[in-house]
Amino acid sequence: MSEPVSSGVSRRAFVTGVATAAAAVATVGVARAEEPGSWVWRGSDWQMVRPASAGAVPDRGAPASTEGVVSDGARTGRFRSVPLGAGAHLHLFTFDDGMLIGLGGGLSTGAYAVVGGTGRFAGISGAYVAEQTPATPGNEGTALFTITPQR
Repeated sequence: MSEPVSSGVSRRAFVTGVATAAAAVATVGVARAEEPGSWVWRGSDWQMVRPASAGAVPDRGAPASTEGVVSDGARTGRFRSVPLGAGAHLHLFTFDDGMLIGLGGGLSTGAYAVVGGTGRFAGISGAYVAEQTPATPGNEGTALFTITPQR
């Protein structure tokens, strides 16, 4: 059952609508991902995380997030995704000099909209494509983000 938000719209309908809008905006950026000025960020030590109680085995049906180390070529930071429901994920790229925030769909591969930022990313919008391969036995786990920023 969906919990209504203050406007009378269910939380599920709200999250689905936001995810759909973000994916539509991000799809425009997919076609332009190879434009001059695009950023290519690489992720390493990529892990899939599922919530669990202390000492318990994570539930395979629980929403998963990903996290790892991300590099823009000059700086290294941290990445974390937060599942919002209905397949939507919030992405947080955190560097010492700012944070970039994205919203879209897909745990491993998907189109995302840049929805905000702080520090050096303040005032940036745009879109990006995320390709994530979480670690498996014998594989470190990697990610690739092709970002088309706009100011």
